Amino acid sequence: AASKWKDSLTAMARGAAWDKAYIDHEVTTHEAVLNTAQTALGATQNADLKALIQKAAPNIQAHLDHAKQIQSKLK
Repeated sequence: AASKWKDSLTAMARGAAWDKAYIDHEVTTHEAVLNTAQTALGATQNADLKALIQKAAPNIQAHLDHAKQIQSKLK
């Protein structure tokens, strides 16, 4: 799925539509990763894995927030 999306993005002309397609994808991807991390945090019993997820989650959230900020300017 990722390579198909990349191929379609590569085929698009550069410009506002490309920017919007890219940032929409980034928002969707970061939301999915954050959701997966939150699910894993609740499911894991491994202390090291739990600590890693807790350390990574704020970075994922920061990237998502930044992507949403950019997205709001492109609409």
